[in-house]
Amino acid sequence: MTEPCPACALAQAADVVLAGACWVEKEACYTNAAGLLQAGSRVLPPPGDALDDSLILLRLNAAIGHALPLRTADDIRKDIAAAVGPVPGLAGIDS
Repeated sequence: MTEPCPACALAQAADVVLAGACWVEKEACYTNAAGLLQAGSRVLPPPGDALDDSLILLRLNAAIGHALPLRTADDIRKDIAAAVGPVPGLAGIDS
């Protein structure tokens, strides 16, 4: 889970709390209510040790011995686009 308040009940109940950046602190793609891909740009730097979700997952994979050849969120988006092909809702994910 990612949670802005480590003292909140949800964070206290979790076995693991990752310092993940919130939506305004990362470059990301979201599917909007119309089912279309929408890009979001980083507005603020993440606080403290917080990281982009993609970096957390890539580092976790490497730590458990399953490193991927991907290094950035952009690499991940390009990999998704190559894997799924021309899906209307994902148009532009790799740009």
